Amino acid sequence: MISLTDEKWQQIKQVNKKVNAGIRYTSEAVDSWNVILELNGDSPGDCDDYASTKRQLLIDLGFDWRDLRLATCWTKHDRDEWKNYHLVLIVDTDKGKLVLDNAWDDIDHMEDRKYLFHKIQDFTSVTGWRECDIV
Repeated sequence: MISLTDEKWQQIKQVNKKVNAGIRYTSEAVDSWNVILELNGDSPGDCDDYASTKRQLLIDLGFDWRDLRLATCWTKHDRDEWKNYHLVLIVDTDKGKLVLDNAWDDIDHMEDRKYLFHKIQDFTSVTGWRECDIV
């Protein structure tokens, strides 16, 4: 668990904003999870590329990889229907689990994000994933 100092908070916010601005959202016909190193605003990618890139940049800044987990979720784009399957980065801090999302520059606590969380990375699991306990 990351101790969320002012410095760490600023780094998290900067990485989230930099990656969100640096990748042009493009739906992929064949899904591939890439770390995009050229963040020029025209590099194509979808939600998994944003999340993987944010994770790698935070690791490069010295964050512990075990505190940076990918999570799948369903998002609502209509009033009553869960429509899009989505991937976000969860940062586990002493102030809660933070959601870094390509759809929002704001960073929310996981329980405050209006998503239906499905699975989250679990580095102790044989599959590497487990069901989320936050809806």
